[in-house]
Amino acid sequence: MKQLATCLILLLSANSFCQEALIDDNKRTFRFQEIGLDKLSNEEFAEVVSTSTDIGRDYNNDYACRIVACCNGPSDPKLEYCNCSTNYYIANGTFDLPNEFNLFKIGPFYSVDTAYISKGESINSFNFTIVHNRDNTLLTSEYIVEFEKIFKKK
Repeated sequence: MKQLATCLILLLSANSFCQEALIDDNKRTFRFQEIGLDKLSNEEFAEVVSTSTDIGRDYNNDYACRIVACCNGPSDPKLEYCNCSTNYYIANGTFDLPNEFNLFKIGPFYSVDTAYISKGESINSFNFTIVHNRDNTLLTSEYIVEFEKIFKKK
């Protein structure tokens, strides 16, 4: 699971990674000379990358927050609507070096109508809202996202 978290954080992070150039006798060399090609064996990570949908991202002064949805299909092919459940992966990443990252997973939610991120009540938080169905009743679940934790809004 730690490997999945590390891979997802790298994938979902709003921060980009630059190769550090070193100048030696007017020649530029890079920290990574060879391009790697590896097969990864983490099935959950492969599923998230293959089936995720970008929900949104937002920024504050300290970090960026990005949310993707991952359908837990397969749904029933006889139905005219999707009846699968959805998990949400939330990645937070700082801007300043050394970068810090946190990854959270919320779900599953059944028959999601909409999900979105918005500015939180405090300067260092975001709101994550999910409108979903349970037992033919439309429910709204609201969460407060902070860098180190996520909790259900009361």
